Amino acid sequence: MLAFLRFVGTFNAALWLGMAVFFTFAVGPSFFSQEMLAIFGGDSAPFARAYAGASAMVVMKKYFLWLHVCGALAVLTTVAEAVYQGLSLKRLQTYLAMGAFLLGLAGGLWMQPRLQQLQGLKYHPTATPAQREAAGRSFSAWHAASQGGNGVMTLLIVLFFWKVISPPPRSKPHNPFQFKS
Repeated sequence: MLAFLRFVGTFNAALWLGMAVFFTFAVGPSFFSQEMLAIFGGDSAPFARAYAGASAMVVMKKYFLWLHVCGALAVLTTVAEAVYQGLSLKRLQTYLAMGAFLLGLAGGLWMQPRLQQLQGLKYHPTATPAQREAAGRSFSAWHAASQGGNGVMTLLIVLFFWKVISPPPRSKPHNPFQFKS
């Protein structure tokens, strides 16, 4: 049973880490690259950034769904392994999994809906210039907070992955032929 828990936990941690790193450094920045904006008419097209942002929101919804699944599975396997081995739940590995999972939940359930709302208002055709400007400023602040949270979450996942793949310290077996003085 322990081998199965470790396999699932390691596989999940690798998937979670790969997903977070790939999205953060490859997928996310691609939405506003020159290649993507060219698809929507170029950087100077009136709604190119709005379309790129809307595309990013669609992909981010799936990203957060899988981030939540992997985070929940990380917490469950970490707790199950600790319970199965009779270890304390107050371990660094448990805290790392919980922290990253909670940051992912905050990003997906709290920040992302707010960013989507602000993005819609920023590019809404009937919004006044003052509303668009205010939405743009607010979006920038929320986006910066979201990026910071994503960076911290990714770092926690890296540390969690390190703890998952690092074998626990082994105690030296007692040598019956060793004399004590």
